[in-house]
Amino acid sequence: MPEDFGIAGWGGHEAASILEHRLTTTAIPARQIGKISAELLVGRLRNEPVQDMTVVPTRLVPGHTL
Repeated sequence: MPEDFGIAGWGGHEAASILEHRLTTTAIPARQIGKISAELLVGRLRNEPVQDMTVVPTRLVPGHTL
């Protein structure tokens, strides 16, 4: 069964570095997500129109589990 599926992570967290095989993961722009979130929150608090959805690009980082 292990040949039939793979495990992937999200966010490239350092905790996964202890694994024998590097996980396939996604690189996320955490700083950008935090900045956008704060800006949207401030906008809502000021009763300004804000976007309902914001798309932030991520990048696939292939590992040994793809």
